Amino acid sequence: MDGSERPKTVNTPARTIEAGKKVRVAIDVGGTFTDAVLTDTDGYGLAAVKVPTTPADRAIGVMSGIAAVCKAAGIGTDRVAEVVHGSTTGTNALIERRGAEMLFVTT
Repeated sequence: MDGSERPKTVNTPARTIEAGKKVRVAIDVGGTFTDAVLTDTDGYGLAAVKVPTTPADRAIGVMSGIAAVCKAAGIGTDRVAEVVHGSTTGTNALIERRGAEMLFVTT
């Protein structure tokens, strides 16, 4: 994000996180938005945000998403113990028949 866009908070924390407890962040990079969901280590969802995807450098959108979802949950990024990453960008390119031609062979 260049500072002009604000992350969209999808929901707010439903409960507080125990002091010192680590959290997990799941990131999905899409063509328009990068979604970030923060859960505690028991899998209980605490916050979710959408930030703009940054096609020139997708890592910027990922890091913005992690920072934004931690802020939405009221914690620092130092509490993140695990990041799970997925991307619909490749799936969309395949479905829409965009991108480089390729051959996929399995046995």
